[in-house]
Amino acid sequence: HQEMAAKLQQLVDAGIPVWVIPGECDVNNTAAKSYAGGTTKSTTYINSSEFASIYANMGYNAAIERDANSLSYTCEPLPGLILIAIDDNMSKQRDSNKSTAANGLSSATTSWIYAKADEAAAQGKQVIAMMHHQLVDHIDQQNSLMANAFVNNASTLRSYFLGHGIRLVLTGHMHFTDATR
Repeated sequence: HQEMAAKLQQLVDAGIPVWVIPGECDVNNTAAKSYAGGTTKSTTYINSSEFASIYANMGYNAAIERDANSLSYTCEPLPGLILIAIDDNMSKQRDSNKSTAANGLSSATTSWIYAKADEAAAQGKQVIAMMHHQLVDHIDQQNSLMANAFVNNASTLRSYFLGHGIRLVLTGHMHFTDATR
């Protein structure tokens, strides 16, 4: 994480804003590895507080508000545009219980997201979101072939996100560039 944050800091230093959220392997990953050349070895892992500290300049310091129950936050990257950065990995729950499922949103975090989206809409601002896991298929039959790529309750979240004015969600789990609706 420290090496990645240093690389991202170069973008920040060049005036390019960066916003970070954790993926499913980024926080409390007891199987964390380091890679040097062809050598792989076990390494230390970080908790949610350490993640937010390491990536402080990549969203967390610019946060308007942070969710008390996750690593989610809101910021306003442009006037009139609210970004809801969603930790869909239950990272803070995993701080105390490593067996907690890594893929999902607590009801408290879900409520927080909806409240932030509604608050932005009431102020006449546009809302976009980003999260690690997907809400929709990006390839044919993906849900049946790669169910772990989706956030838990994806179909319900899609409906609720639309109902709360979230019309664009950026995701990264599949590691390829694609747009779908």
